[in-house]
Amino acid sequence: MLHYSQRMETALAKMKKAEMVTTEVITSFAYVCSVIIPFSLGIYFVTQGQITLGTFMMISQLANNFINPIVGIFSSVNDIKTSNPIWEKFTAVADFTAKESAADRDEFKELSLDDASVQRGDRKLLNDLDLTVKNGEKVLLEAPSGWGKSTLLNVLVGRIKLADGDYEINGEDANGDWSKDHEYFSFVQQKPYILDDTIEYNISLGREVSREDLLAVCQKAGLTSLIEEKGLDYQVGKEGKNLSGGQGQRLEIARALLAKRPVLLADEATSALDPRLSKQIHQTILQNFPGTVIEVAHKISDEEIAMFDRVVNLAEK
Repeated sequence: MLHYSQRMETALAKMKKAEMVTTEVITSFAYVCSVIIPFSLGIYFVTQGQITLGTFMMISQLANNFINPIVGIFSSVNDIKTSNPIWEKFTAVADFTAKESAADRDEFKELSLDDASVQRGDRKLLNDLDLTVKNGEKVLLEAPSGWGKSTLLNVLVGRIKLADGDYEINGEDANGDWSKDHEYFSFVQQKPYILDDTIEYNISLGREVSREDLLAVCQKAGLTSLIEEKGLDYQVGKEGKNLSGGQGQRLEIARALLAKRPVLLADEATSALDPRLSKQIHQTILQNFPGTVIEVAHKISDEEIAMFDRVVNLAEK
């Protein structure tokens, strides 16, 4: 069952990347077909006196009316193609429980990086980083944009292997071991991954969870008022369009709490939120998550910084 869970998480990551790339391609295609080509041809024919300006405007409008449904169809087909490959994996873990997952993991004690670096062409990232995070610590890692914060997180979960240095979890080599490393971590990202389904499904991801456990994590994540108003069966919409930014982040926090993994990684989790919501989300993460918290950020208020046990400026390491 653990094997299926790992495959599902990998498929989710690949699906999100595929959706982003395909959406950009479709948007570019729509712009070319509905704007550039019609306007270029129209302007040429108008200057040549072959059509009137009024006819040109009519053709442009017709082009828009034609291309928009086509783009909608392509988007729907893309959603189906990117979602179907992981459906079987969701089905396979339908009976998987967070308690069983926790039982398969060793107790988290600490993680450490020693002279760690990653090579990207001629560029060296992480700069021989030394870092130790112990169980229960709430650690903020500060660094400017472009430093390599996302690379660091990928090293921690085993997606990227160090070119130099050592990475250990509980004193054992963890360098590039995705199959084992990622089982220690839950994620809260800048843009939460939200499925076009209910609140309950987005938190449980189809696993059998007692209503008591579900409501408990919702309460800790600050979703109680939303659930009292809308219910657990409320449809959040595609990419969470029926939720506010803060509600989307809280939904992902509830998902992380339910998974009961010992370390929560937050990747610029509040950078897209206003200061009030950012503070609320940090209070939720740091006060209600019982394990270790590692957040990477490049801009955060002094009041929020004070909530952490320790602040590490990566640019000075």
